[in-house]
Amino acid sequence: MLGHTEESRPLEAVTIQGTDEGASQVVVVLGGHPDEDTSWAGFRLLQYLATTTGGLAAHTVHVFLDSDPDGAALNAERGAESLRRYYEPMNRGGYHRPAVAEQPAMHLPLTAREDIPAGADMKATLALKQFLDDVLDGDGQPPILFDLHRCGIGKMYAITTEAQPPLERHFALAAAQAGLPLARESWALGDHLVSEWAPGVWKPAPAEVCTGDARMGNPQLYAKHRCPRARTVIVEVPQFTASGPLPLSGPHMARQLRNVDAALRLCARTLDDLTLTPHGRAYLSREHMLQHLASEEDRREWASGPFPLQTMLRQTSELTSHALCTRNLPSRNMSPEWTLHGRVVRFAQAVTGARPVAPAAAAHAVLATIAVALRGEQGLREVSR
Repeated sequence: MLGHTEESRPLEAVTIQGTDEGASQVVVVLGGHPDEDTSWAGFRLLQYLATTTGGLAAHTVHVFLDSDPDGAALNAERGAESLRRYYEPMNRGGYHRPAVAEQPAMHLPLTAREDIPAGADMKATLALKQFLDDVLDGDGQPPILFDLHRCGIGKMYAITTEAQPPLERHFALAAAQAGLPLARESWALGDHLVSEWAPGVWKPAPAEVCTGDARMGNPQLYAKHRCPRARTVIVEVPQFTASGPLPLSGPHMARQLRNVDAALRLCARTLDDLTLTPHGRAYLSREHMLQHLASEEDRREWASGPFPLQTMLRQTSELTSHALCTRNLPSRNMSPEWTLHGRVVRFAQAVTGARPVAPAAAAHAVLATIAVALRGEQGLREVSR
């Protein structure tokens, strides 16, 4: 137990002692974004380590179980069997991706104590920082950090801050073993990436691009700031895969983005103060994104990929949840925001053919990636037995 959140939920970590004192220590961070459920992958990793000797079990592994329990609670009632259930708005427990300013794992300080930005004193941020410091400041070989994520509709990829030959050589095998395609187009992913180390393995942009503030960063950036010799890997496993390239031109996607943006702004003008709920604040924090993405799509012959669709789904879901929280309607079907969101869900499903990735496949993709980063092809064979 490392403490409690602002809403008194526990902040917890688990350490499994390795059999080789000389092996690199491993840090695994779960729940960096609370709308991305990585708990099943974390459970599978702990189960594997607890029942296996040798191989990965030679390493001491520290797992931070949830970076944002309060945010996760706001996602607790939705499902993952379809886009409709995944992005379902509710007045409690539906889809929610907090504003960056309210995400603890995005506020780790990269600057002197006196220059820490607002938000870096959230209880979960402080607990995560102390957890990371305890490992990063230790003796012995530099640790390796894995930050686990789910990337919505798309393909599997990894983000590393330094060249990692074992991962680069075998990451494609890890994805193939889990039955997942590799992401090869950085502009279609929604993350800020610079270049490709190897197929599906990407180098991240600097902190000021990733978080909008050079004074704070995610666990990956913080680990490199605190311990420059540390190795880091963000693992992105899709929640849904698409049936193929989107059958839309860039200008067609741009029109969809602008139409949804206009409808959202019209709805927002009729609602109570958007700062009253986490959903409203999340919507406001990304209010500019649909217009920005539309400008980018206008310049493309073909639509870039699922990310613009995901952004529409996030925005319509957050605004609808705010409306459900602040309006006293006898039925959610009477909400114009609900009608708009349903239209976007149907459009996104039609053009992507989105299919859910089975939890077991997602968990194996994570386990295989950790294995190849630590032990190369041998590690992949070990976790496949």
